Amino acid sequence: MTGQWTLVGFTILTQMAVGVFLLLGLVHFGVSRQAGAGAADRMSGRALLAVGPVLGLALLVSVFHLGYPANALNAVNNIGSSWLSREIVCFTLFGGVGGVFALLQWRRLGPPMVRRVLAWSAAVLGVVLVYAMARVYLLRSVPPWDTWLTPAAFFATTFLLGALALGLAFVINHHLTGIGGSTDGGTPAESGLLRPAIRWLVIVSLVLLGVELVIIPLQLSHLATVEAAYRLGLAATLSRLEWMLGLRLSLVFAGAIVFVRLLHRLNAADRPGRLIGLNLLAFVLVAAAEVLGRYLFYALYARSGI
Repeated sequence: MTGQWTLVGFTILTQMAVGVFLLLGLVHFGVSRQAGAGAADRMSGRALLAVGPVLGLALLVSVFHLGYPANALNAVNNIGSSWLSREIVCFTLFGGVGGVFALLQWRRLGPPMVRRVLAWSAAVLGVVLVYAMARVYLLRSVPPWDTWLTPAAFFATTFLLGALALGLAFVINHHLTGIGGSTDGGTPAESGLLRPAIRWLVIVSLVLLGVELVIIPLQLSHLATVEAAYRLGLAATLSRLEWMLGLRLSLVFAGAIVFVRLLHRLNAADRPGRLIGLNLLAFVLVAAAEVLGRYLFYALYARSGI
């Protein structure tokens, strides 16, 4: 039971950090083209720095799972043949390269070209990291996991939680720095950039929630293709955790309703401070649904063969 929860924490937190980094890069690119690099930097700087603590928390959870840090060193011995080893290496490289980029970007150190190269490198490493995490579970000996739906679900979680966390970070950052007289140089024009960015993130989140509502029944139908000898055990597990699946679906629908409400408040030009509550509620609902979904994923472990 404890091992499942530590894996849930590690994978969810890591994927959220990757999602924030990737989507923040897209938002930064769009705002830079529209209003200049300075406005994009002020809008995204603190959100970028939030990636580090999330990865650090994921690392802490992984240490609890491994037992002690030395086990992580042993786990990378088979990088040529083990996706688990590649996952650990990609996690380390993503954290390292992303951390260097965040520091340079925050302090405006080094040539812009160097920072761009680091940003692209970290983004690629993040995508490879999520792919490696998914490949760890594509095992022929574990039929419930051995499907394309596993990487699809992992990437959906990556971008869904990334969009949620980034939208919340934008609103909180904007509320704390204020408009006009802030020390960060916030301006009403930048306030006008905030709403389109959040609106875009909310729409992305709604689309991804729809994707997940397609993936969930496909995952359940995939269980029907598992060897007959294991269907009974899987059916018993699903029956025991049926309440959890129902709660997850309820949280997804509730999150979608909050997102629609948030879009309405954005169109009504509500103040950023009033948007924090809706952003936070949406994040809590959907993040809880993702945690339950990932726990169900591990609970459906069923090994065939030796």
